[in-house]
Amino acid sequence: MAVIFTGTGSNGKGVSKKLMKEAFGDFHDEPSAALLNSERPSDKSPCANFVRLKTNQSVNMSEPEQNKKINGSFLKFITSEDTITVRTLNSREFQTYVPKFTVPNLLLFSAMEFPRLTGAQTI
Repeated sequence: MAVIFTGTGSNGKGVSKKLMKEAFGDFHDEPSAALLNSERPSDKSPCANFVRLKTNQSVNMSEPEQNKKINGSFLKFITSEDTITVRTLNSREFQTYVPKFTVPNLLLFSAMEFPRLTGAQTI
């Protein structure tokens, strides 16, 4: 499940991010929101961000760059219980896993304004 916190400053977005980091410790990660701006990477190409997310139960992303849209179908894919296959960097080996930040765990996204989505009808 993805939760998007919006609003101008001083409304608790940063506090919730700190609480999740404190509560989940090593099982929390904060990858770049640029991950959601792109197309879903091929299973055959290396993707360090996917490898990093393998053991995470809490993921928090900050807002994307101005005028960048979030790929809605990709967001749906990584927050579902679908199996993800990734290749690690500098390796020919593949890793397959189901994300642990799906329900009841969360992908949290903080932004000043609700981000624009492509493929939003799929969410």
